[in-house]
Amino acid sequence: MKGKRYEHAMKKKINFKFLIIFIIILLLISISAFFIYRNFISKEDGETNNKVSKIIEVQTVENATYLEISDLKIETGEGYSSISTTIKNNSSETLTNFKLDIFIYDENNNLVSQLTNPIESLAPDESIDSFGTVNKELSNAYTCIIKKN
Repeated sequence: MKGKRYEHAMKKKINFKFLIIFIIILLLISISAFFIYRNFISKEDGETNNKVSKIIEVQTVENATYLEISDLKIETGEGYSSISTTIKNNSSETLTNFKLDIFIYDENNNLVSQLTNPIESLAPDESIDSFGTVNKELSNAYTCIIKKN
């Protein structure tokens, strides 16, 4: 009889130890996941997953005021940058086979990058999303000039 009580008590101790170890492991995983998530989502200066995002205001295109540019966004990672924007044709004519040259300047008005975006066709009141990449980090981008060719 004494042996069965001892065996039962030992099983309880073992189950209790496993429960404590399981809780500690679960707690460590939860804490690690919290810090990884916090680091990924909210870094200083708008960084997300080692990228810096900037939105630069550009309302019109030089020599083509009927084109409206909105949401010009630059995302910068290590050694590259992606540039995206929305382009809208506010004219009453369909525009075909033209290019937009995007010039990006730093705070001291020095040209830091240039990108050409070919557009096949853009109907009246139509908007398109444009995307391009450069093999350069543009975290110092400050202003942008866009010209139609």
